[in-house]
Amino acid sequence: MPTFENPTADAAEASAALRGLAHVTRVFDNPTDTYPVLGDLLAGVRSLRQVLDQLLHRPHLEPAPRA
Repeated sequence: MPTFENPTADAAEASAALRGLAHVTRVFDNPTDTYPVLGDLLAGVRSLRQVLDQLLHRPHLEPAPRA
């Protein structure tokens, strides 16, 4: 369950969930189940892009004014 407050714990949970998804998607009993999985993955990729953008623009990653 996401904490919405602890990025380290949430990243670890996301990693574990993706490992589980990689394992379970080797075979689909019902091919139509792929559509909601793809939709959820697309939403996850959009969130991941936001996370990466936010990490990129964190003050500790931006050039220092004195540099």
